[in-house]
Amino acid sequence: MMWVHLGWSGRPVEAVPKGIHMDAVTSSHADGPAAGDRLSAGVDALERRIAQVRAEREQDVLVQDLETAYEELRTAEEEIRAQTETIERLVRSRDSLRVQQERVLAVLPVPVVLTDAHGVIRTVNAAAALVLNLRVDRLLGKPLFALFAADDRRTLRQLLVRGARGAVARQTATLLPRGASARAVEVVVTSQLGLGGGEVCWVLLAGGGAAESGAGGGVVDALAALALLPQHPGCPRELVERAVRIVGSALPAPAHVSLVTGSPLEPAATASSSQVAQRWDGLQLATGEGPSVTAHGTGLTVSSPDVGKDARWPRLARHVEPGAVAAVAVPVPSADRTVGVLAVYGVPGQPSAPAELVELFAVTVGGVLHELDLVRELDRLEADMRRALASRAVIDQAKGIIMAAHGIDAEAAWEHLLALSSAQHVKVRELAQRIVDRAVGTG
Repeated sequence: MMWVHLGWSGRPVEAVPKGIHMDAVTSSHADGPAAGDRLSAGVDALERRIAQVRAEREQDVLVQDLETAYEELRTAEEEIRAQTETIERLVRSRDSLRVQQERVLAVLPVPVVLTDAHGVIRTVNAAAALVLNLRVDRLLGKPLFALFAADDRRTLRQLLVRGARGAVARQTATLLPRGASARAVEVVVTSQLGLGGGEVCWVLLAGGGAAESGAGGGVVDALAALALLPQHPGCPRELVERAVRIVGSALPAPAHVSLVTGSPLEPAATASSSQVAQRWDGLQLATGEGPSVTAHGTGLTVSSPDVGKDARWPRLARHVEPGAVAAVAVPVPSADRTVGVLAVYGVPGQPSAPAELVELFAVTVGGVLHELDLVRELDRLEADMRRALASRAVIDQAKGIIMAAHGIDAEAAWEHLLALSSAQHVKVRELAQRIVDRAVGTG
């Protein structure tokens, strides 16, 4: 039986009997070579086209996969970048806090020694070096227990353990200064005044330097209490009120203490130890000038033996009688900025708080405020990470719903979600949440 085939030129080609090889036919026919070449060329073209189509399809799939992967990577990159920036900011803040705390220790008028968890000295302030009768560089790296009588060392090791756990422990011990007579000191151990990294703070009181330096135990107790404030976080006003009570308890009467966070002209939170301090703050707010306003604006300590006679604040002086009030106002530093003002008001001619002591309290309060900022920043970072994880879970749930509804795989479901997001101009996370809410009947 014969059949006719139309070649690529459109002309009829004589059919080949079943079982006869094509080469034999094309070679015996007059137009065999030309027709065979045309047939081979057509087959080759068809095969190339099929290969091209397959390649294009594979390329389309590859492009879709790359776009999907890119979108996922971009989302993850945004989350990682935000978290990295937050962590870097926290590291910078922590470094600033350490510098600030080192300043506190340096100017502290009582002996302070910082050790590691094994009692090896890491940091010593000038007052401690004077009491121990050794240079600072000779003390660093030495065991603190070697500076005390042998009978006290076991008890001091127990205090170290308690202090490292966050407790405030006290014990009377015998100090053995190099080349000097032994003396009894009260040792206060706590980790709350440390600079981080597992450091423990040792404060030496009584005969060890409190009386010699002119600083009573009340100052050290107040500094320790201020350092403990971050353990009892509350609203800013509560923290400011507690700080004022602590500072006021350490200053001789009649000292009236005021603490303002923010600008004295636009305070964020204020607290006063008495109506007297509240009145002077109010007058400065009403007149727009005064010691606290100047201290905040300049970032410098401002003292006035008699505000009523001070020519720097003529508007305020009109409301203050000469001999009514003396003032010391100190800016409260936090990192590299001023976050408030600590002011102490007294009576001209009577003993008042030294400016250096008010500065010490102001620096300590600034360190506490800075630490609370770090805690709040860490809380925000944790919340952001939780939201990111929750968003990822919602997106996965939405993909599962799409897969079940359309009978497609995860990649196709992600493509579908991206297409809907682009068409509706809605973020992928928000769209995913809508899909999940609708599926469970809450949307």
